[in-house]
Amino acid sequence: QVDDQASDQVKAILNDEVHNRVEDMLTLLKTKLKRAELFKSMDLSNQSTNRKKYLDPLIDLGWVEMEFPEEKTHPNQTYITTDSGIRILELIS
Repeated sequence: QVDDQASDQVKAILNDEVHNRVEDMLTLLKTKLKRAELFKSMDLSNQSTNRKKYLDPLIDLGWVEMEFPEEKTHPNQTYITTDSGIRILELIS
């Protein structure tokens, strides 16, 4: 029961401070995906506004990393959940 309560509190904080799709994104990105694949799986359009709203905050927090961080628009760019992201996922799952 305590674990469920803590998980609910962490989810509420993430929803307020980051966005309500954190769990979905971190789960999907346990496997490397291109942005288009990720957003399609989440029923989001592959537009820069969605990147800025959903993906960039997780990269900034260190929960998701890019395969080619020095070249954001690399044609083979993929994203994957980091160890920190996995720990967050374990807290909220």
